Amino acid sequence: MKMIAYRTVLFLLLMVSALCDDSQDDPCTKTTTSVITRLRNRLLCSLKHKSSPDTTTNVQVTLHLAFIRFDVQKSKLLVNNWLELKFSSGHAQWNPKDFESLTKIDFPGDKIWLPDLSIYNKHDLSKEPEVVSSARCIASYDGHIQCLVPSQHDGLCSPDLTWFPYDTQTCYIKYGSWVHSGEEINFTLADPSVTTDAYIPSPQWNVINVAGFWDPGMFNGESFPFLKYVFVFQRYAGIYRAAIIAPAVVLMFVTLTILLMDFQSSDRVNIAAFNLVCHLLYIQNIYWQIPITGSKPLIVIFFRDSTLLCAILIVLTIVYKTIAQNKKNPPKCINWIVSSYVGQTIGTFKYSVQIAVSNSEDDEEGKTIVNLKEQEKHENWILFAVLLNRITIAVYCLLYLIMVVKFIPTVSVSMLLRYSHHQIFVFIVFFRGSLAYARTFPLGRFFINSAYSNELSSADATEEDKDIPAENISPNTWLLVITLLDNITVILYIVSYLVLFLGYVLISGRE
Repeated sequence: MKMIAYRTVLFLLLMVSALCDDSQDDPCTKTTTSVITRLRNRLLCSLKHKSSPDTTTNVQVTLHLAFIRFDVQKSKLLVNNWLELKFSSGHAQWNPKDFESLTKIDFPGDKIWLPDLSIYNKHDLSKEPEVVSSARCIASYDGHIQCLVPSQHDGLCSPDLTWFPYDTQTCYIKYGSWVHSGEEINFTLADPSVTTDAYIPSPQWNVINVAGFWDPGMFNGESFPFLKYVFVFQRYAGIYRAAIIAPAVVLMFVTLTILLMDFQSSDRVNIAAFNLVCHLLYIQNIYWQIPITGSKPLIVIFFRDSTLLCAILIVLTIVYKTIAQNKKNPPKCINWIVSSYVGQTIGTFKYSVQIAVSNSEDDEEGKTIVNLKEQEKHENWILFAVLLNRITIAVYCLLYLIMVVKFIPTVSVSMLLRYSHHQIFVFIVFFRGSLAYARTFPLGRFFINSAYSNELSSADATEEDKDIPAENISPNTWLLVITLLDNITVILYIVSYLVLFLGYVLISGRE
């Protein structure tokens, strides 16, 4: 019994000591000679902690934006800001004459009642949604209270990656009272509702617009007003332009250039297979850079279709090569197609049949024509394969044009055109690859005719040489023309790289 009585007395002593400490910390019981401390204690005593006013409190809110970070992988918007709350309270009034003409005073916000402000669309709802936890407040003698709350708020925002990497995201954060209706706490927007004077630019996102909206928030006939701050920001696509857009454009032109190669050459199949591998590696690269969301990035759809076209191109190349090597007599329908107006319009002129002319002593005219009946036996097969290949070129160009217009963002095209080295590079890749197949096009025939005409106009040319048709021109002339064009391409490469190097040097010097 003595032990129980001793413990009881000890407990009572501890309780009395704690109450004495609380009374010493209570601003209502403190006495001091300092005017500022006396006024602060009076306000803290009047504005009791967590004691809401009896009447409706109108709270004006201003968001001072500091920094924005958007985690696409987690669909999480992080906003660093200062929330400025302005409201009035009759308990915060005093007569400046009683306090040596003191009209304003600051005090900690965690000691008084502050409006219940919470985030409705918080990313992690398991955590406390209230945002007004620590604040510093300034009170005026007329009862106006102004509090500044530094905080980092996170909101749930689902990204729209349709136009990745030139996507623009629109996210919002909703602020409102968690338990009080509009009759108790009425949140409104101050003027201005948002400021960006203290904003620090994000290295990944360019903030386009930030705006605040007020909503009455009607629920079951009762108003729960809330504030909705909308953030519109665009991704900085500099690194993605080099890592995603540029390879897509280059591989597209490589695919089109492969179509200009001779389908009977094994190099075309090898390069097409390598191009397909590059497409697959590129898709893997995009997979690791773009998060999986509900929206489908158009650049992924573009490259999916480009990969399918590349795979089909390999199959078509093998089919065309098999057709061209057929030794059987072609059916009448193929002969009709090759000799029709459409076939001739597309340009299926003599592709592989060349007329060889040689001198003979037994011939009175000094010339004999080599019999080419064995080659002409499957000539129409070759011409038919050429016709199909050219139709494929037209179809592929049309498909890629549609894909570029539909799937690649328009803004990316304008940004791409700002950089001259991209234009030069794409043009040269296409121009250089087209040389391998130039001899089968009317433009190539024009070069041959021009070169051959210059050759025949020389003094050494005979009348018989001038009567030789353009189809019978020696392949050496073609090689000369292609070599000339290739040398021009090399010069363009050198000049373009010099321009790029000097441009980067000048830009680095200015920075």
